[in-house]
Amino acid sequence: MRVLVAALAIVAASHTAALSAFNPKPSQVCPIGEPTSIRPMSPGHVLWRVLTNNGLSAIDLGIPNNDKAAAKALLNPGNHCASYKCGEDVEENLHNAYEELRVFWNANAHEPGIGDKFRTGPAPTDTPKTVLTAFFDGKIKAVCLAEKAPDQVQTPIGDAPRRRLEFRVRKDASSLHVRQSQEEAFDNVERASFAFTRDYRAATSSYNFDGVVGLATGRVQLDRTSQASFELIPYVGFTRQYVSGDPDAPNVKNITAGLISHWIIPISGYLQQLDVYPQIVHSHRLNANILTGNVVLTPDIPIFGMGRPHPLYLGAPVSVQFKPQAKFVYGHVLSDGGDMTLRASKDFSRFGPRLSAILLGEAGVFRGWSLRANYEYLKVLQGSDYAYPRFDTTLAFTMPGQKYWALELTYIDGRNLDTLERVRQLTLGLGFKY
Repeated sequence: MRVLVAALAIVAASHTAALSAFNPKPSQVCPIGEPTSIRPMSPGHVLWRVLTNNGLSAIDLGIPNNDKAAAKALLNPGNHCASYKCGEDVEENLHNAYEELRVFWNANAHEPGIGDKFRTGPAPTDTPKTVLTAFFDGKIKAVCLAEKAPDQVQTPIGDAPRRRLEFRVRKDASSLHVRQSQEEAFDNVERASFAFTRDYRAATSSYNFDGVVGLATGRVQLDRTSQASFELIPYVGFTRQYVSGDPDAPNVKNITAGLISHWIIPISGYLQQLDVYPQIVHSHRLNANILTGNVVLTPDIPIFGMGRPHPLYLGAPVSVQFKPQAKFVYGHVLSDGGDMTLRASKDFSRFGPRLSAILLGEAGVFRGWSLRANYEYLKVLQGSDYAYPRFDTTLAFTMPGQKYWALELTYIDGRNLDTLERVRQLTLGLGFKY
């Protein structure tokens, strides 16, 4: 009898532990803001984190990748599975996910104390479905608490948070806003490259560096529970190129300097991103200088694979993510260096789409591998030519035990969209981001 009671106690304890297994990192549910300040908890990130924690995706639920539909399924598993054809164990997993979220919410519903990471409310609730529905609808706010730095005291609630300067190294300026603490987003950032290049047009081989270095000044939020914010980041970019067998070849191809402002604009619970940045580019090869103003919109759309990686199917070792963008460029050629293409377009404007598709290895032999394809097409609104396309794809393997370095094989075909130089390259080298 004692053995039976002990066994039942162990089972009960195991069940209770399972129900409280949802314990995310603050960066996974509060993607906006600095770790040393109070940040708003994102309902969408909480929703998909607790669902994926239980092996559930939009495909399993039989719905589009829509936060509202997924929240209804989570809060009413029986009703959902009565209306949709749920797969095996889906309803049970939905019940488990709901219980995990309920336990997490009530465990953090109190005045914050030492070591607490979250605050979901003033006190535990007896009507969790009502409260969680209001949270997913954006009517109730929850926050991640400020993390204490080693040389810093907790920021008082009434004071403005301190922002820290941070150097970042990336492939291009449009990803400089992503912090290392945003783990999923940082995993998808393109790396600056150190590489050996074979140029098929020039029939030469070269060594190069291609990337940007920015100084992040910290995000500015409207208030401590708002997801709207902006950040200013000055940056410089350059490509160092040494061409073997050609003593007259330039050692530096392009140098870029600019100031990017990154805006996050919440609309109906989805975070739209807008980048606005002027930059000046000097082409050593053409001896030309070009000043441009750039506007890039990255929409957050409730469809499969948007906003965050999604498994191809339940338990898949590979995830997929899509990133569509719209880009507008207005520019003025300060000096053309004798290049006829630039001379014909002293003032120019271009507009077009950019689409990125990424496959990410998550488990087994695929872990650490990624395959990315980018296609950009800029229609000329003012200036010479009709349009400028560019395609590039990268197969990368991230070295185990770290997230900064990767071996990369990259193919590029099209134009340099700043200087309009023709590019067709196959590159094998190292990629680095920070």
